[in-house]
Formats: sequence, C-alpha cells, structure tokens
Amino acid sequence: MDIEDLDSNDYHVIKKFCEESFDLNQYPRKYKKDLSSSKASFAEYAEKGTDLYFTGRILCRMGVQFFLFLFQQTIEIYLKAFLIFKSDSIDFKKFGHHDLRKLLDECIKISADTEKAVLDSKHIKFVVYKFDPFNEFSRYPESRHRPGEVMLLMPEERAFLDIFIFEMRKLLGLPQIKDARDFGLGSSNGFVIDNPVLLQFLKEKNINFV
Repeated sequence: MDIEDLDSNDYHVIKKFCEESFDLNQYPRKYKKDLSSSKASFAEYAEKGTDLYFTGRILCRMGVQFFLFLFQQTIEIYLKAFLIFKSDSIDFKKFGHHDLRKLLDECIKISADTEKAVLDSKHIKFVVYKFDPFNEFSRYPESRHRPGEVMLLMPEERAFLDIFIFEMRKLLGLPQIKDARDFGLGSSNGFVIDNPVLLQFLKEKNINFV
C-alpha cells in the first residue's frame, strides 16, 4: 500500500496502512541522546530555533495559546546556539531542565564585551524572564502558572520574539531573514511562501524581514 493512495476520510484504509507499517517496522527508532557534547553547528541550532519561531509567531497571530511554549523553546535553542558558537563542547545538562535564566547567565559569562552589552541588556532579560515559565504552561492543564500573571495581550506578544531573534542573529553573525524560500537558512519553511496568509502573519510588523 502506498501512502499517496490513502484517503484521509477512509478509516479502514488508514487503519490497515498503520498495521502494515507496524509489521514492517516503519517508524522511528529510539535513540540515546548525547547531551554532553553537541555535534551540531550553531547555525543548525539556530535553524531549528527559527522553525519554532515561525510556527509560534503564526499561532500567536491566530490567538492559539500554545505559541507560548514554542516561544520558550525558540529562546532556549537560540541561547544554546550562542553557547555552541562560543565553545567547542557544552554540557547542557548542567543548566537544569529548560532553565532559560541559567542559559542566559552562561551566555553572558562567556561573552565578549560587545556581546555582553546585548545579552545583559534589560530588553533581552525581559524576554527571557517573561517566557521562562512556559516550558510547562500551555502544555499541561495542571500547571501552576496562570496566563494573567505573565502575559500581555495577543497578538502583540510576537513583538518580543521578533526583537530577540533580531538581536541573536546579529550576535551569531547570521543574515537577516529574507523574503525568499529559504528564509536565510534552510528550506524547511519553504511551504510558508506558498501561503499568503501565513506569510502575512510572519512579515506583519516584523523587523526581521528585509
């Protein structure tokens, strides 16, 4: 059976495809992630962070609250990209469980004076501190963090990540995001170009597009 032949409304066909795929072991294998020394380049980390940023900004513009988690993840991955940029080997485990403040403190610690002026600025700290709680909030209903305590109004929230991405890409020596299919990095977001609504959500009042 070929996946292209499936009708998304045909329950029995999809069920049969899943069963056949399971018998053929056609699913990802588990693996042990090595967190002690990343082999990925800082640019590859930034690209993943940009994927999350794009998705989060679109959801933010739509008023879907899950954008908060995606923004938190964006910040985390961009800060890790900076740590890789500055060091050959980083043990991410020592920073705790998705602790943005610890990651930022380490970035400041190993940064040069010009970099420190940006990372230790109040506007960058505000963004990091603001989204730090949202690794759990918006994913779990029992989270103790209530949106009214740390949120402003959607969709204005997107502006905070716009400025964070703008500053971090300058520190990493990455180009501004271009209005092209590759968005200045990889091709994983090329589909957005073909959707004028999504593209508008990305570009609207966004300092990152040139």
